[in-house]
Amino acid sequence: MSHYRPYSRCQPFLIPQDLQDWIPNDHLVRFVADLVGKLDLSGVKTSFRSASFVGRPTYHPQMMVALLIYSYIVGIASSRKIEQAVEDRLDFRWLAGGEHPDHDCIATFRKKNIEVFSKLFGQVLITCQQMGLVKLGRVVVDGTKLLANASRSRTYNSAQLQKLREMLEATARQLVEEGARVDQEEDAQHGVGIRGDELPKELANLESRLRKIDEAMNKLREAARDGAAEQAKATQDKAEHRAQEEAKTGKKHHGRKPKAKTAAQIEAELLASDKLRINLTDPDSHLMKDGATKAIIQGYNAQAAVDCELQIIVAAEVTEDANDKHQLVPMVTKVEENLGQLPEQACADCGYFGEPAVTDPALAGVELFVPPSRDCTQGEADANALKDLEPVVANFNGGSFVLVRREISVADRMRALLKTPEGRAAYSDRGKTVEPVFGQTKACRGLRGFLLRGIASVQGEWKLMCLGHNILKMYRASRPEQRPTSSPRRHCVSTSVQTQMNIA
Repeated sequence: MSHYRPYSRCQPFLIPQDLQDWIPNDHLVRFVADLVGKLDLSGVKTSFRSASFVGRPTYHPQMMVALLIYSYIVGIASSRKIEQAVEDRLDFRWLAGGEHPDHDCIATFRKKNIEVFSKLFGQVLITCQQMGLVKLGRVVVDGTKLLANASRSRTYNSAQLQKLREMLEATARQLVEEGARVDQEEDAQHGVGIRGDELPKELANLESRLRKIDEAMNKLREAARDGAAEQAKATQDKAEHRAQEEAKTGKKHHGRKPKAKTAAQIEAELLASDKLRINLTDPDSHLMKDGATKAIIQGYNAQAAVDCELQIIVAAEVTEDANDKHQLVPMVTKVEENLGQLPEQACADCGYFGEPAVTDPALAGVELFVPPSRDCTQGEADANALKDLEPVVANFNGGSFVLVRREISVADRMRALLKTPEGRAAYSDRGKTVEPVFGQTKACRGLRGFLLRGIASVQGEWKLMCLGHNILKMYRASRPEQRPTSSPRRHCVSTSVQTQMNIA
């Protein structure tokens, strides 16, 4: 006698099944659908056809936006995998409402509306602030390298581009000569019957590649001009500073005098060197060193400012610069642009330190914790570290020593601040605030690179990734059993998705 329940995959249903019964009420996909239904989608482009086109109506923008956001939240970025998920997964099928957009439709919608996700990122961020998930007491700024949709092998310097151009031109000449020879043979055999103005497919492809090389060369020359102007100005400033020091002390400065070069000379040197490179597939991407793997990748530098309260991303940008030295001021001011106010404190690692950055008037009122070097946060805490910084310099003048007090440098002040108990406690939040965000994005969700190309498209895709992160934090904060309780300083929020997600 069998003690098992009847099992049959061919069992018919006498009453039609309701798709709503297959998805739990507290499922993440329902949260995403409710949230997208309250967003302003007025800027979404839905039709990519001509006005005279007659055919099947396009998909609803709310469904397409929700589908893309949910896909990035669960770590599915490929349009083909999204199409497959709509066919295979119940949560995707429920979200699509039984529709089945193909991968071409999904990819086109994402490409045409990628800038819209930047605006949606701001709307969701304001919602997080209204729900009490963002406090702006302390914000941590950091960057991570993400792969570009381009190969390293397609990156060339000026000399390599010139050599590649010569090879393509030689191939084009060979194709033209071969075509002329074949035409003569056919005319001699069959008579004149070919128009002769058709462009061979191989030659058309070569011409497009030559145009790409010309565009890349122009960008390299533009970058060389910008770099030459910057280097010339730096050399001039250094020479002027040296002259001022010599006039002030009355002594000749030791060391080699800065060699003055014209901008044209520096530009020629930069073009001849291997420092300037460009990728033909994605010219905006660059070779960068991944801090985690130490590997050289073709990618972008993705920046994020994260609020220490619940790890909400309050600012997200993408830069072509490999280092972070010039990113502190733009990222902190971007927080004010997104939420209407600056944070009380901002932390960043030593890669962001620079005297112009930490003394910028735009950050007035923000307490900064940015170490000048890696080792300055180590050592015993000293509550009087700032008071003890009164350096005295002994100068030998006229046969006697003269004690002169000199002004404390910005770097010394920052070192002393970070060795106080308050400074050490504030800077200790840096790693445990921003690193988990990058870990969740790259390791847990599997989003390690971009699918789109070009800095503008990549910017929108990074906002889409960060938008998914913030929605996931909102979802977890709205569920009492998943609220973070490990840290007493973190605020637990009790909220209802239906009543408190009001978009301003």
